[in-house]
Amino acid sequence: PNGWALRCLAILDLFEKRPEEAAQKYQEAFRLLPILPLAAECGRSLLRAGKYSDFQEFYRNLPHDVQRWGRLLAQRAEAAIAQKDFAAAQEILDDESWEIADMREGERLLSDLWYQLHTARLAEKEGTEIDESFKARIRQEFPVPKRLDFRMNS
Repeated sequence: PNGWALRCLAILDLFEKRPEEAAQKYQEAFRLLPILPLAAECGRSLLRAGKYSDFQEFYRNLPHDVQRWGRLLAQRAEAAIAQKDFAAAQEILDDESWEIADMREGERLLSDLWYQLHTARLAEKEGTEIDESFKARIRQEFPVPKRLDFRMNS
């Protein structure tokens, strides 16, 4: 077994629309080759496959300094939103002690997470269906904090 080869096979699984198989291969690749960028790829693959509990377990087993890497924290917030743990997601997004060092201008990762959190939380609280007018209301009532907003326009 070779971590790089398994990573490449996982990417092939993604191209062939087999996210669960990709997630398994990424986990094995990371076990063999525990490097930071592969941790983020592995986490992303678990989320794509809808394996939120598996992601949480994967995250808990990472060294503390790796857990504090910005992209993994964003993934942790995404998993929390999917699992309706809105308080945990809010805590992550409100924590100003971390950043995504390789965030690109125009990247919407953090602003999208912000809106996903507030959309899911408010829809559940109000028992409301999510439609375009509800999303517009969320954008109006919950503007993205400047430190999370890398969009080119808002």
